[in-house]
This record gives sequence, structure tokens and C-alpha cells, in this order.
Amino acid sequence: MRNKTNPIVLSLFLLLLGAAFSSAASYTFANYFQKGWNLVSFPIDNVKYLGGCDIATIAIPGQSFSPFYSWNGKEHIPAGNLHDGNLRVKGGQGYWIYAPVGCTAQFSGYRLFTEYRNQPLSAGWNLIGATNQPIPFKIVSSNCKYKDYHFFEFSKDGAFVTATTLEPGKGYSLYLDSKCTLNGPIRALNGIASNKMIPPSMPKAE
Repeated sequence: MRNKTNPIVLSLFLLLLGAAFSSAASYTFANYFQKGWNLVSFPIDNVKYLGGCDIATIAIPGQSFSPFYSWNGKEHIPAGNLHDGNLRVKGGQGYWIYAPVGCTAQFSGYRLFTEYRNQPLSAGWNLIGATNQPIPFKIVSSNCKYKDYHFFEFSKDGAFVTATTLEPGKGYSLYLDSKCTLNGPIRALNGIASNKMIPPSMPKAE
């Protein structure tokens, strides 16, 4: 004879399981954009803009909006903006955005936890972001084995400075002498840091 499952118990279990999964996956993240250029990232996937920076606040002078810019290894590429419903940003990648005045934008999405997911890096300059937890830069994917690298963040003073830790919400310029793929689980870095080079210039606000 087959054992029958109490439908009330089963419904309660599924309800609790769904609530636990939703709580673990759903995440709201705030990112402050200072006046001028910002190098930012998102520690979440399926990024959606919730509000916080109005159109006038985030628009480049002479334009309707200020787009996010990614980097394809050769040039900066627009990645949507906060107000057109076509925001094309991904967790773990770095982006430029210009703000005429400071404001705090709210986003929703899913946690990246502590792993990168098949994120390709080119030989040369890359824009990368952080996961949802601070990680010392000496801890990266075992797939990334290179002899030379240069790692910078963009300071509040509007200058590139040497970075040591990947922090949620910040973006970073990373130079590698060979291509690789960031993946989890993370392992110790192989390579020697040098700061004789500087990253590509910022996108032009025209």
C-alpha cells in the first residue's frame, strides 16, 4: 500500500521552501553615484532599476540620459541607462556612468554570492566588478594564470589609484598580459603586479 502524504503538511513545506528560496535569491542594492564619472558594478544578476536618481540628476548635459558604458577591449560601448527600460548591465562587470550631481540609485536582482560565472577577460584592459562580498584581489580564478597585471579603481578625486580589494558596487580597470576566464571556486593569484600602465581614458560626455 502506498503511503499518502498529508496535503496540509506538503503545502506548508512547499510554502516554507519557496519563502526560503525567495529570501536567498532576491536582493536589493543601493549604489551612490558621485558627481562626475563613476566606475561601478553590480553584485547582482538580472539587474533592474528601482529609482532614486531622477532624469535631470543623471542626464549628461545636452543629452536626455547618461548611459552606462562597458568596455569591449577596444572601445566603450553604451549599456543602456536608468530611465529607458533597456538597462543592459550584468553582475560582476564594470561600468562607467556620469552624474552631474550625486545621487543614490536603488537596484534589485539576484545575489552573485562569491563566484564569477564564466566571465571572459581579454589580454589588455578589462572592466570588472565585484561579487556581493569584498574579496582581496590576490584571490581570483585558478583559470587566470598570467605573468603581469595592473589593477586600478577610480577614486573620489577623479583619479586612477592602485586597488587591492574588490568591493561590492565598485568597478575596476584590470590589465592582463593574456586572456582568461574568471570562474569559481576562487583560488590564489599567479602573477606579479605592476603599476607602470594606466587604464584607458573615460568615455566622453558629449
